[in-house]
Amino acid sequence: MFFDDPGAAFANIHRALRPGGRLAFLCWQALELNEHMTIPFATVAPFLSEPPRPGAPEGPGPFSLADPERIRTLLDDAGFTDVTAEPSTETMRMGADADDVAAHLMTHPVARTLLRDATPGIAAKAAAALREALHAHAGPDGVRLASAAWLVTATA
Repeated sequence: MFFDDPGAAFANIHRALRPGGRLAFLCWQALELNEHMTIPFATVAPFLSEPPRPGAPEGPGPFSLADPERIRTLLDDAGFTDVTAEPSTETMRMGADADDVAAHLMTHPVARTLLRDATPGIAAKAAAALREALHAHAGPDGVRLASAAWLVTATA
């Protein structure tokens, strides 16, 4: 997902595999299908002077391979055959306690970057809103948020 030139990267991987070798990886589906990212971003966004941008779909980033047709094209062009992209949806257990999960997310480098220009009061309000949002997803087995990925396989 983070290759500057995914076509060259997958071609290199193809060259490194024996004929008949298998490639398998997981990559995120579309952002809107991944609550573990959308809920924190949507909750914190109103407190930011500039809302977060997910980046260009073709550029390096967590959603650069969200389109299964793009995956197939990249892998086909790299020389792979039997390319499949099967959906994998699970709930992610973010942690046992909403307050702890919120505290962890607020120390994540992305959150620190987004809130770097915020006053301490604004950052505290964003953290409180995030805690409240996560409490809505807390249960006896912890805080759980939906995730959606592609399980990609191909043959060299």
